[in-house]
Amino acid sequence: MKIKFDKPPALNHLYGTNNWGGKYLKTEGQMWMEKAMWQIRVINPRTLTGEVSLTIDLYTCRHQDNDSILKLLQDTLAHAGVYKDDYQIFELHVIKHKCKRNEERVEVEVLTLDK
Repeated sequence: MKIKFDKPPALNHLYGTNNWGGKYLKTEGQMWMEKAMWQIRVINPRTLTGEVSLTIDLYTCRHQDNDSILKLLQDTLAHAGVYKDDYQIFELHVIKHKCKRNEERVEVEVLTLDK
């Protein structure tokens, strides 16, 4: 399965802490996740149950750490039923590309690892 998303919000501004010390996903993250889940639902993938490989092409105009986009992206794929949980990811490839601001995006390919 291959799918293109808008670039997720940066991790530094994604989560907040409530009055009891618990973490929650801020509105910007919730909105990105909901939009991405609808994009996945259109494809209607079957849930992968074995080990998977993710190849992520990150198109960004900023100096950005690769891992700052991974948490929300991997959780969204799991919530949308692409795989059951992100512990199934045994291979992870992140390729960063420079682009113009209006071209920022992330392209994800999810493959089953055959043994």
